[in-house]
Amino acid sequence: MTKALTTNTSYKKLVSDLQKMIGESHVKAQQVLNKLRTETYWQMGSRIHKVIASSGTTGRSGFMKQLAEDLSLNKTLVSRIYSFYSR
Repeated sequence: MTKALTTNTSYKKLVSDLQKMIGESHVKAQQVLNKLRTETYWQMGSRIHKVIASSGTTGRSGFMKQLAEDLSLNKTLVSRIYSFYSR
């Protein structure tokens, strides 16, 4: 009985349709994640920029390193987040 259900044309169409749905959902999820990541990085960059601007100092390297460590992020990522906002 199972073999008959899984070999007919409607079953194959079902599998194909469900695979398409899964693929489309993955694409939508990635788009939402990218949008959220971009918004978050922009907000983080803004906050970092305000702190640096209000400090009146030009030495950002030590600050970025410490901030990255405290956030458990890579220093390069933190620097890129800052640069993303301050362009």
